[in-house]
Amino acid sequence: MFTLNDTICLSFIIWIIYCYKYYKKVRKYPIGPRPLPFLGNCHQIDFVNFQEWIEEQSRVFGPIFTIFTPTPTIILMNHDLVKEAFLEKQSETCGRPLRNPEVLISMSPNSGVTSSNGEGWLEQRKGSLYFIRQLILKTNKIEKSITLSVEEFLKNIEQSKNKSNLDITYITRLFVSNTLHDVLFNYRYPPINNKPFKNFINNLEMANQKLENYKTYIAAQLIPFYPYLYHVIFALTGQLVFKVNQMFRFIKDEVSKSKVLFNEDGKSKSFCEEYFKRIEIMKYQNSSYTLDNLESTALNIFTSGYGISNELIKGCLCLLAENQHIQREMRREINKLEGKDSMISITNRPNLQYCNSVIYELLRYLNVQPFTYPHMTSKEVTLHGHIIPAGTVLIGNLYNIHRNDKSFLHGDILIPDRFLSPDTGKLNKQLLEKLMPFGVGARKCIGEEIIIMELFLLLTNIVKYYNIKKIDNFGIDTIHYHFNSTAKIQTSKFVFENIVI
Repeated sequence: MFTLNDTICLSFIIWIIYCYKYYKKVRKYPIGPRPLPFLGNCHQIDFVNFQEWIEEQSRVFGPIFTIFTPTPTIILMNHDLVKEAFLEKQSETCGRPLRNPEVLISMSPNSGVTSSNGEGWLEQRKGSLYFIRQLILKTNKIEKSITLSVEEFLKNIEQSKNKSNLDITYITRLFVSNTLHDVLFNYRYPPINNKPFKNFINNLEMANQKLENYKTYIAAQLIPFYPYLYHVIFALTGQLVFKVNQMFRFIKDEVSKSKVLFNEDGKSKSFCEEYFKRIEIMKYQNSSYTLDNLESTALNIFTSGYGISNELIKGCLCLLAENQHIQREMRREINKLEGKDSMISITNRPNLQYCNSVIYELLRYLNVQPFTYPHMTSKEVTLHGHIIPAGTVLIGNLYNIHRNDKSFLHGDILIPDRFLSPDTGKLNKQLLEKLMPFGVGARKCIGEEIIIMELFLLLTNIVKYYNIKKIDNFGIDTIHYHFNSTAKIQTSKFVFENIVI
């Protein structure tokens, strides 16, 4: 019969064995701050000032190190490491960790482009990139859609009752969401009387807010080991599952409506229609092109593009309002164009080199996506002399690259003509290769071209017709970089002064 002392001794021995095995596993990864069993580094991480904390660890442990949240994640701090891992060795590092809490907003297991792996993911990614290129080059659908959204944005500014204190939160959401919806489904919701669409956006905002909470993230990492924690997650996130299911229902309904209106013999007017054509072509083959994958991919594109584009637009307007000289120089270049009375289009881009440079510099400086999305090794790989086990999560620190890389001199300063070659006055392609605001390699954001087109058309047209000014008591410190989150731009109110054309 076991006595109390026997139980204590046995528990102690089990604990010693567990700790030995735990730290034996820890030694497999690049050295970082010392983790504790069960907790990892969660007791050390500054989740609010995460970027500053990561940079402190890099000064101690170098450009590659491991943090445990509580599962191991390897952080890559410089351009060469990120390029080596995600570009040169992308076949070994292009996996995606299909873990909580991200999978909570996946419509079906291993589907779509952001929450899948293997041959199915590769087929979906290649197809999605092709469909987007078709809509850009063949039908000009994407530019037309963005232009309509820009016109609506400008109209909302002009019709505002108070342009000296205009909150752009709603009109920015409408701009981004209607553009995405039009590209995906060939339909735009009106600014009012759009309850299903508004509910979808509200549910999306709530889901992002809940899933980006670091407490939810940490607890979710432990679910595979302690399944009862699912109930803790549910308690922390309230009605998240219910709201996410409403999002799924909305996407399914939109895909169904697109299917009804689809004309197989006509020219494709949306991403869905391009996808329907591919389903028809591949229906007698063993293919991943299915309605389930279309629904998941549509949701992936919408959720990924919505959050980033919203914060980018607010951040760009913040920086332009802070830097009046940049607006003046952009306007000077814009005024040299022929047809002053017409809106700026994509065909004007080659003649607006300074404006292009400004947009790339805003992307570099803002770092709205401060880290790459998580990658996972499919097999053992060597990085910077370290042997990385299969199944390891890797994340690149884009903020550190864009602010501290030697290619970006004075990276903490906004230099509008940084990306212009002093010799030719055109974009410096060599420097642009160092810029990676949307990631790099096989997991690079598929909507990069759409977002850059949005920024070009929106910002140049706003600057053409309005002078953007800041409202007292706001500064660029209103950009917050938190753990597991896109940057949050706290300011959304600006002054818009009409420009006489």
